Amino acid sequence: MAVLTARTAAGGRAYEDLAAKTDAAVAAFRAAAFKPRLRNAMGPELWERMEALDDSLDQLEPLRTQITQRAASTVQAIDAYSGFSDSTFRLLTTFISVNDTAVYRQSAGITHFSWASDFMLREDALMSAAGARRSTAAERMAFAGWAGNREQFFSLARVEVTGELSRVVEDLATSTAYGSFTLIETQIRWQGLNPGVRQWRTATQELTPLWFTSSSRVGDVLNDDVVEPAGHRIMLRFFLACVVGLLIVAASVTLSVLFARRLARELRDLQAFAQRLAHERLPAVVARLRRGEKVDVDAEAPRPERGRTKEIALVADAFDAVQRTAVGTAVGEAELRASINRVFINLSWRSQSLLHRQLRLLDQMERRASSPEELDDLFRLDHLTTRMRRHAEGLVILSGSPTVRAWDHPVAAEDVVRAAIAEVEDYTRVEVTGASSAAVTGDVVADVIHLLAELIENAASFSPLPRRSPSRSRPSPTGWPSRSWTGASAWSPTSWRS
Repeated sequence: MAVLTARTAAGGRAYEDLAAKTDAAVAAFRAAAFKPRLRNAMGPELWERMEALDDSLDQLEPLRTQITQRAASTVQAIDAYSGFSDSTFRLLTTFISVNDTAVYRQSAGITHFSWASDFMLREDALMSAAGARRSTAAERMAFAGWAGNREQFFSLARVEVTGELSRVVEDLATSTAYGSFTLIETQIRWQGLNPGVRQWRTATQELTPLWFTSSSRVGDVLNDDVVEPAGHRIMLRFFLACVVGLLIVAASVTLSVLFARRLARELRDLQAFAQRLAHERLPAVVARLRRGEKVDVDAEAPRPERGRTKEIALVADAFDAVQRTAVGTAVGEAELRASINRVFINLSWRSQSLLHRQLRLLDQMERRASSPEELDDLFRLDHLTTRMRRHAEGLVILSGSPTVRAWDHPVAAEDVVRAAIAEVEDYTRVEVTGASSAAVTGDVVADVIHLLAELIENAASFSPLPRRSPSRSRPSPTGWPSRSWTGASAWSPTSWRS
């Protein structure tokens, strides 16, 4: 304003010095504010206001040119410079974004307090430039707007600050200097009076240092009584959160380890139960069933330990159902097989009884036969019946029961072999050579005869030797123990032929 109103060399040099300091501050601001790491940390609104302030600072040089050339009015120059302050204050209000409500309100109150001070300086610059002359309509309108904004921001500051900050602001509001300034301000704003230069300068010179001192005090109080305690509270909450988080993590890990160990133990127990079931219990049950023993499903299929974990308990229930089904199925199959075996044995015994009766009848018919042709036919029928008896005995063997034929004394091995040959279809192709004094125990004679008959018949059926015509005469052997046979019915030695 001094350059615009009174063009002096001292005023020009002072203006250039202030411009150089401002340029240095602008350069420092731009170097610090537009680093890439800060760009990533700022929100969209904050970055937008940073760029708005940076763009507005580009208008400093054109504004200085207008001032040095006196191409701008007083109001225009004050509005132009005030635009930089307004952009800065808007940026500061965006910075106040802490979660602590007390810090936010106190910081906002101090910002409004400083903004009110800036509007007071605008009023002072305008009145100092006007001097003793009468203010123009534009100057009075600008002064009224700045005065209204100053009063509004100062009122907001008084409402928002509390505690020691409120006492500092109230001390300024109730001071004599502030009362004198507001009185003159009201006269200019509402009554249109133009006070003398000396009166205005006295009021502002008394109020300005007091206001600056109050601004410094509220900043110190805010930092000492609000910001630092809030920072301590934030750090305390942070450390508490870290400690609680670590405790929760430790507890989670501990619980996880305990749960995993318990789960692993229950799984190992369940695995051991399954192994015992597969390798011990089920084979033992099957062996007992094969021996014909009775098996209790409940006793042989005990429930596994369910465990305390729901999932493991469900798996244990599934294993229990599997083993009960397996044991029950095995028992059922064994009972079914035993029933079938009993049917086979019953049918075999009936058939053998009929065959023995038929053999006795054939023996009687052979003794009464007089014609060689009839005797040969009876011999063939006798041989066919003998083979039928062997096949009937095969059903008994398949059922797992002993045959009904048995002897109470040893039988010569040669007789056992000849008896086996008599039960083969191609008996005429078999020759017995050599002699032996060995004998076979009576209780296994029938089994040995049956086994040899199967082997001899298999050899005769697949032998490449040419078949010989059957003998027309089959003399009865000597020494066959016909009367020593014990079983379901008598057996005649004439049923054996060689």
